[in-house]
Amino acid sequence: MLSRLNRVFVTAALVVAVVSVIVASTQRNVTNDGLRLGESKEFAFRQGGFRAAAAVTGTYERTQRAESHLGPMTLDDLVDSAEVIVVGHVASNRSVLPRSGDVIRTHYRVDVRRVLKGDVLIEHQDRVVLSVLGGRVAVGNGNWAQLNIPYSRLPANGNDYVLFMNRVPLDAITRELALDTEDAEFWPAQSFAGIVGLSGDGTHLLPADHRKGAGKPLSQHLNEPTKFVDEVARLSRLPSHVHVK
Repeated sequence: MLSRLNRVFVTAALVVAVVSVIVASTQRNVTNDGLRLGESKEFAFRQGGFRAAAAVTGTYERTQRAESHLGPMTLDDLVDSAEVIVVGHVASNRSVLPRSGDVIRTHYRVDVRRVLKGDVLIEHQDRVVLSVLGGRVAVGNGNWAQLNIPYSRLPANGNDYVLFMNRVPLDAITRELALDTEDAEFWPAQSFAGIVGLSGDGTHLLPADHRKGAGKPLSQHLNEPTKFVDEVARLSRLPSHVHVK
């Protein structure tokens, strides 16, 4: 009887051991396949950008740091870095993959409610286009690609923002965006630090830049949106902050 029980225990132990080996082997294969797949996508991206990388499995996500350093340390610096500052309402957006294929940008059509600095209302037009790094695009054959910017929040349709902007240089439109000027008029000054959301109830600011220390220029006005806008307008009128064309 005891011998029979011993054989049962030994058999059970062997079964457990075999199953453990199979599971471990399967996990290694899944991990290795995942690594090989990731390497394949990265190789494809280096060769042909987002479109080629997405073609490997049908989807591709990439993370890229924001376009600037930590950003301005004071509100005065932020105002000075921008040619144009407006309070605007985001009406719509579309993400685009330029011909270069190695970056994704999202273009926001913004209805201008108030101009705080600079001149944007040309020929009685009250809408501007802001081009921001990041977004998701369809790349054909049902595939899609997405560029994520860590610690940053893309603008949302239907929300109001204070936008600190610079005009997109013509050479950048040709070289990087490969788009017409009508499609990309401005991009944010100081990257995402130049995008400041206004809460729907008007009680607080919603900075798009979430990096540690990036919100310092806004710290005195986080819960005072009206005072923030008025202070930006006041600073914009100072001779030292007027950009001469």
